[in-house]
Amino acid sequence: MLFRAGDKGKTVTMEDVKFHQCVRLSRFESDRTISFIPPDGESELMSYRINTHVSPLRLPPLRDSLQP
Repeated sequence: MLFRAGDKGKTVTMEDVKFHQCVRLSRFESDRTISFIPPDGESELMSYRINTHVSPLRLPPLRDSLQP
């Protein structure tokens, strides 16, 4: 599975990608968007393995536009 790393157009191959059962896999397969309804409590959303040195994957928190 290839992912773009940052704004420089580099790609990173991610192996053994696993998602929590709350992730909508059909959405990810169609447009590479990770869409989910968070479960109660803490959980691991995604795990993966890479063989290249890159900065850690950091995602800004997103909020539903209907929430205050």
